[in-house]
Amino acid sequence: MDQALKIGTDPDTLAVLKSTSEPARRSVSIDGFLEVGSMLCGVGTVTAFLGKLWWLLELSSHFPLHLAAASGLFTGIWTLKRRRRWALFTGVVTGINAMLVLAILWPASQATPAGGQRLRLLIMNVHTANPHTDLVLDFVERTDADAVLLMEVNDS
Repeated sequence: MDQALKIGTDPDTLAVLKSTSEPARRSVSIDGFLEVGSMLCGVGTVTAFLGKLWWLLELSSHFPLHLAAASGLFTGIWTLKRRRRWALFTGVVTGINAMLVLAILWPASQATPAGGQRLRLLIMNVHTANPHTDLVLDFVERTDADAVLLMEVNDS
């Protein structure tokens, strides 16, 4: 305790003690923001597959295109910064989301049934306050559908 009093009375030592006793300030870095963004893309991808467990997790399954674009951007940035692990992580996230998007956009084979006939369906949501019922009726006639389902139809 006597040493603490002696150290505290010297002006040079007092200045050193004062500067070291302040808590270190953490600076925010761009890499930190990039790491958080990359992790959020990864978490969003994983939660999209866990949507059956809870409806809140299912919400992220609606954004594979956005997640693919964002994680692709992060992959490019991490590659330019030569951070291989982060580039690999975001590259995998980009690949997973890109496959989900391509599965939707890739044209499915148009296999014709053995009989050669197809069933043509028309499903249309006609808003109750739609003032253009004549256009709707014209469209229904032009499509020549085998079955028609109109939703939100009023009496007129």
